[in-house]
Amino acid sequence: MVGIVFALLELLDVTHCLDKFNIIRVAKGSSMLSKIGCRILKRVGSNMLNKNGSALLNKLIISACLLSFNAMASTSFEYDGHFVASEYDKVFSIDYYYETSASNPTGIIHGGTLALTTYDGKQYMYISHPLDFKDLSYSKGANDKYSVGWDGQSSGNNKLGGAIDSEFMELTLTSDNTAYKVAFNPKKGDLGNTPHAGSRSFNDVNFSFLSTSDYNRSLFTTRPDWFDKHSPETLTPAEISGCLDETSSDPSCYQLKDTADNKVNGQIIDWDFNWGLEIELKRSDNALFFGDLASLDLSSFGYQTGDAVIRLDELHASDPKTISTAHHGQLRCADGTAAPNHGPCGAEVVAGTITPPTQVPEPSTTAIFALGLAALWFRRKQLQQG
Repeated sequence: MVGIVFALLELLDVTHCLDKFNIIRVAKGSSMLSKIGCRILKRVGSNMLNKNGSALLNKLIISACLLSFNAMASTSFEYDGHFVASEYDKVFSIDYYYETSASNPTGIIHGGTLALTTYDGKQYMYISHPLDFKDLSYSKGANDKYSVGWDGQSSGNNKLGGAIDSEFMELTLTSDNTAYKVAFNPKKGDLGNTPHAGSRSFNDVNFSFLSTSDYNRSLFTTRPDWFDKHSPETLTPAEISGCLDETSSDPSCYQLKDTADNKVNGQIIDWDFNWGLEIELKRSDNALFFGDLASLDLSSFGYQTGDAVIRLDELHASDPKTISTAHHGQLRCADGTAAPNHGPCGAEVVAGTITPPTQVPEPSTTAIFALGLAALWFRRKQLQQG
């Protein structure tokens, strides 16, 4: 591989370009090893470009810079409506507050997600309900084969329409002291029970989104009608180690059964049971919507009131697991006020995995650093000989 690179460099005579255009530079996103290696190479190489015996070193410098473009690649990201923690720079948990009950004396529903990342000059945000409030397990009628933790409450999960038809989230998102109020509604499309992406444009900002329903439907491109019937069949609690009570909506209880219906091309699909939205935030001036994500913390999120950077104003779940149609208007929040029929009494972001995933240096990164050390040794040897 190195020989091929050298041959190309010789053919293009790019050592002159190195001196003329000063192409050895460190791009944003380079690893620390890449930065150190390239800077060493640049400093050493600039003193040796016109000296005899430095042709090989010049080519090594150019090769290192070519290799560095691979090392500069940021963490991969796929905009598809499906949350993958390693794709996000900041991840928080969301708690919903609802009525107290014998099964939930605190009234707290854990397990929602708020995540943010910067990728390819744009920023993305993911937000989802706790599984114990709403999920994407559904069937025609209350059927334990397909619905997880609904405990016989069929109002919200008796069909795909109940899972996505009238569901929405309304958020106020703030950028440079300007607040944008946007409703995200992954409702059915015009042709059958088909979820669809959506977008909302202002003069200076565009918001687009994909829902987890969009992602789930994409898993069945060969059998699009299957998605309309029910979610995949899951194992029973007795078949799952660690799933003691399915009605708690413990994430361990959402395991797919090894059946032909749950497979595409012989592989069990990666069904996403979370009701969530993946949102792309793009400003017309190409500035990052939230700016530096390091400045965002727990106080950056609010529910219905205040001037938080990310504020959840309203949501609709028909119906959530916490209430059935038969109990509309009968339940109370912890403060005694009437509990909403389709939303929580409150919501709060709590500490989650706030640090980005650890990145292992790529082979090219290590190679650049090694070449830098080799250049120092080569330069020292020349000085000793001179």
